[in-house]
Amino acid sequence: MWNSTSATELVTARIVQGVAGAGMAAQTIAILIASFPPSRHQQEFALYGATAGFAGMLGPILGGALVTADIAGLGWHSIFLMNLPIGVLALVLGRRYLHLGRPPERDRLDLGGAAL
Repeated sequence: MWNSTSATELVTARIVQGVAGAGMAAQTIAILIASFPPSRHQQEFALYGATAGFAGMLGPILGGALVTADIAGLGWHSIFLMNLPIGVLALVLGRRYLHLGRPPERDRLDLGGAAL
């Protein structure tokens, strides 16, 4: 198992993790916009916001419960077990519900946007 050797290394890794998470959040918004007609955007973003808020509240509670349970003597590492069922559920639901067809015409590559 890999462990950080300094506080700087740990903080740097968390910054990288945060940047990656922000990029994933942006992709989630893009998927919602592409998946639903504009007339449903208000409802979908309300559900997205409620889900994100609930996850932000429930995550630390479940993490604390897993650490307290100390499953298989894993200590605080047991919090990573939370990702397994959530990831499997996300894959199953995504495969079932996220079917985007091909656009009628291809958009040109936005070189300026890609560079930014």
